Amino acid sequence: PDPVLHVRFAGTAPAERVVGAMETFKAVMRDRPGETRVIIHLPAPGGGAALPMELRRGVAYDAELLAEVHRRFGDRLVDLRLT
Repeated sequence: PDPVLHVRFAGTAPAERVVGAMETFKAVMRDRPGETRVIIHLPAPGGGAALPMELRRGVAYDAELLAEVHRRFGDRLVDLRLT
């Protein structure tokens, strides 16, 4: 099976910060189209289980993507896992 990139946003961050991070991540993906499927796990209101949503287009998953996400978000706001 093809790899899938799971993207999780910190549910403990303020909502406006999470929304801003989602918009920024969307821009990063636009700049790095590729074949790796992406599933965003949206924080649920009230701290419930995250809601998964598969995106229509894939991303180029490589060291550059990881470096860009780290530069823009640091270590705590966005978690990327390739499965």
